[in-house]
Amino acid sequence: MQPASAQERRVGASSGNQVLIPVGGAGLAMAGAATASLAGVEAMYWNPGAVAYSRKGELMFSSMSYLADIRISYVAATANLGNVGTVGFAIKSLNFGDILRTTDEDPDGLRGEQWSPNFITASLTYSKAFTDRIAVGATAKLISETILSSTATGLAFDFGVQYTTPFDLKIAVVLKNLGNQMRYAGPDLERQIARFPGDGPQNLLRTEIVASAGELPSSFEIGAAYDFKLDPRNVITLAGNFRNNNFSEDEYQIGTQYAFQDLLFLRGGINFDVSEHGENVFTNSFALGAGINYRLGGVSIMLDYAYRSAKFFSGNQTIAVRLGF
Repeated sequence: MQPASAQERRVGASSGNQVLIPVGGAGLAMAGAATASLAGVEAMYWNPGAVAYSRKGELMFSSMSYLADIRISYVAATANLGNVGTVGFAIKSLNFGDILRTTDEDPDGLRGEQWSPNFITASLTYSKAFTDRIAVGATAKLISETILSSTATGLAFDFGVQYTTPFDLKIAVVLKNLGNQMRYAGPDLERQIARFPGDGPQNLLRTEIVASAGELPSSFEIGAAYDFKLDPRNVITLAGNFRNNNFSEDEYQIGTQYAFQDLLFLRGGINFDVSEHGENVFTNSFALGAGINYRLGGVSIMLDYAYRSAKFFSGNQTIAVRLGF
């Protein structure tokens, strides 16, 4: 008999895991060490508190090649309303491609029918800077998952605080994905069974398979970032992040960014945990990327690229475009 472990592994059934998929280019290129280092529309996924430091208006579009040929599309927009605060809206969708449909009557899919799941997360953010050093924000997320005729819906909330110390160290605290349980229901879970031997419609009883409910994968994060200004043209940002997950091991992210004249950006980072299990395909992964910022009149155009390694799969690649007005 093996002795009991001093720390129980956090495993179990969770739902709505699409909320864990990161978006954008800069944060992903720093391996997720972005809780305190990003601001504006790029921060909507990482820290709603930092959205308060958006420009008057910002737009972002990104596309990621995820695992197993899944593609993630994301669009977000923010509007800075001055003393009222900053509001933002975002939609993330997953494209699984066409999947061959198999059933009890056609287990090999010989009929050639195809289908594709429909996973969407819509987010609404409000953030306000109370001073030039502290800002808070909250995001409400509507999570929708559809598989054939069965659906599951969830409502989750993120809360974030961004604080800049007198010596310019940025500190962030974020709670993510606090919400209700999700459960699938729909016609696909209904069955007709015979109540007793024999034929006839009166013998059939309509039943429904009740799917189990799963909690959302919530997390608590603390991050810090500091800009080392070598001279007016060269800035190096070091960032770190700790993430406590309710369904997986704690994670740590360390990232860095080099900026030249606010024009060229080079980024890199690592994500790791200190457990012996490493169940996540992105545990002990690395990331890297680059960005170019071009100003056209009063419009800032930012083009980002990010790569993140993964176990057992090809790495993720993301291209993102940000517009600032």
